[in-house]
Amino acid sequence: MSGEGMTGTGAGGTSVVVERRVAASPGRVWEAITDLPGLPRVLTGVRKVEVLTPGGFAVGTRWRETRRMLGREATEEMTVTACEPPDRYVTVADSHGVHHVSELTLTPTGPGPPRAEPEPRQVGPEPAPAEPGPPSSA
Repeated sequence: MSGEGMTGTGAGGTSVVVERRVAASPGRVWEAITDLPGLPRVLTGVRKVEVLTPGGFAVGTRWRETRRMLGREATEEMTVTACEPPDRYVTVADSHGVHHVSELTLTPTGPGPPRAEPEPRQVGPEPAPAEPGPPSSA
């Protein structure tokens, strides 16, 4: 099985793609990557997770994730914007003026370990707030 991906566009446009082969069924991998309190045991670099919404993993689920990257620790608030169990989910985060979109896709690869592929997503400035439209005359 394979899966996991991110893309972003900003001033220079940044894209990151990561692929991992995992010797487990898509269902088992899905359980591991959506068990938010257990992420520090599963994902390298994740130090701590604070779940902010009640209920199961679904669109709207939010959490704070503290990671160590490039020798520094950073905490980001993640929100699930798409969820298609047990195949794919998308999260967004806005931090320091950058809008991050991450997509994790689980793809069975036939005999042998499944492959996890992140889909590239665009990362750029935080989206501008929507401007109010003209008054409607109904």
